[in-house]
Amino acid sequence: MNAWREALVSALFLILISWAVVQCGIYFGNHYVPAGGGLVTTQSITSEDLFRFDSVYYLSIAKDGYSYNRDPYSSPNIIFAPLFPLLVRAVNWITGLDFVTVGFALNKILLFFALLFLSLTLRDLVGRTQAFFVLLALVTAAGAYSLHAYYSESTMLFSFSLCLLSYKRKWWLLLALAAALLGASRLAALPVAGIFAALLLAE
Repeated sequence: MNAWREALVSALFLILISWAVVQCGIYFGNHYVPAGGGLVTTQSITSEDLFRFDSVYYLSIAKDGYSYNRDPYSSPNIIFAPLFPLLVRAVNWITGLDFVTVGFALNKILLFFALLFLSLTLRDLVGRTQAFFVLLALVTAAGAYSLHAYYSESTMLFSFSLCLLSYKRKWWLLLALAAALLGASRLAALPVAGIFAALLLAE
């Protein structure tokens, strides 16, 4: 089995394990933990447990763009990076599917490819077995629910994994694109995108 095929199988298995862990968390949370803030505000949009908190902001950007009423205490959506809502809007325009369905589907696809690219990169650095367990820890950690939620984490992880793979394989044009995507995926990723940009300029 070649490296790409092994990475494909590994990514598929990891995303299924991650989804199962998140669903277990939702099940036990719904049965044993009182409902938290954010649930009531999003129930009018969807009953999906992974749509809450910042999901509303990403959905508002995808549907209506950025807005700001000059009140810094009004929770404006201008603090959220544009890549995820732009992708949602583009796929909605192409397919006609609703914005919520598109966002969840996109996150599953982007997470799969992120795990694929990370598998290919890490196996060259630490070996196949170690790479698998590193990624298993990543997708089953307490915060892994965010990779399946209506957030930008899967978009960021996809862009980051593409940066790593491109740099490792010296695909410079792809690295330039991936670094730009990483910078547009999440504000917290801007410094990392800057590092990849500097590495690209140094070549």
